[in-house]
Amino acid sequence: MHAIRHQYTKEQVQEITLALDKAKVDAIEISHGDGLKGGSFNYGFGAHTDWEWLEGIAEKLTHAKLTTLLLPGIATIEDLQRASDLGVQSVRIATHCTEADISQQHIEAAKKMGMDVGLAAICVMGYGSIFWVIINGIVFYVIELKNNMISFLTGLIGLIVNIFIFYLIFFSEVGKWILD
Repeated sequence: MHAIRHQYTKEQVQEITLALDKAKVDAIEISHGDGLKGGSFNYGFGAHTDWEWLEGIAEKLTHAKLTTLLLPGIATIEDLQRASDLGVQSVRIATHCTEADISQQHIEAAKKMGMDVGLAAICVMGYGSIFWVIINGIVFYVIELKNNMISFLTGLIGLIVNIFIFYLIFFSEVGKWILD
């Protein structure tokens, strides 16, 4: 969605979704690029609302689960309920790792609605999940090993810090909320 400023038409979303379903993709995520209710002055208005993109899609899927993205602080539990009413069966909740505690209420609400729940814990300024940061760290580590020792050590320290953050997130309270 970000690449085209959230300007997909309803027809394009439906066409892409049905093609992915036909290809046996297990889960298809539909929302504004900044999650449910992301269409705003702050994040950019989409060609349509999330509700318009989601409307009527679930009934047409034969294989895939319909999923969506929620960023606590942008969307509310009421927005998540509305998405559930439109057939969304799964939600990916994205939050910065320093604010992960606010996602607990969204995780619990989604589970009560019978949804599958995933968490994208962002640990850098900007975009990217913790897994992407770790993979990036490993790639950086290998590339810089070839260039020079100072860059190598910088990459290694960054990788260790990111693995530590990953450990803290998934083996702490946040991990328990998801696994319960």
